[in-house]
Amino acid sequence: MIDGQYEYKGYEHIVNNNTKSDKIGSVGEMLAMKNGEVRDFDKLIIKSVPLAKNKIYEVQFIFLKDNTIGYTFKYKAKLKNGLFLLDNFTSHCDEIPYLFGGCRNFQSRIGLTQDHNLLIQDYYDNNGALLLFFWSGYTINYAEKYKRIN
Repeated sequence: MIDGQYEYKGYEHIVNNNTKSDKIGSVGEMLAMKNGEVRDFDKLIIKSVPLAKNKIYEVQFIFLKDNTIGYTFKYKAKLKNGLFLLDNFTSHCDEIPYLFGGCRNFQSRIGLTQDHNLLIQDYYDNNGALLLFFWSGYTINYAEKYKRIN
């Protein structure tokens, strides 16, 4: 069960090639929350509720500062391979994609580590700028781990 309390700041950052990095981020950074209200918290509570559809859940994120709720939001998520695939998919294209421009895609997955700590994995994909240069884009996968409090 993913439901529980977690620290807001991560304890381990894993970069694209599955190696540990010195960079430590927050839950708000990992979920690409550009809202200024999602900063400087000390706890995160996650609650999940199964919906009528098969393997679809509503996942609620509650941010706390000194045990006071500061911000809350919900995502729908699909359970796939033991991880929740959040519906925070974003896509932005410039110019004419794959000819003169490119597209940037983002999505998050959350789940638990073997130690029952929270794992948030982000996927960024920046596809091609010019058709003549097939490998002009990049794909980044990275993850952050957060300790379970209770």
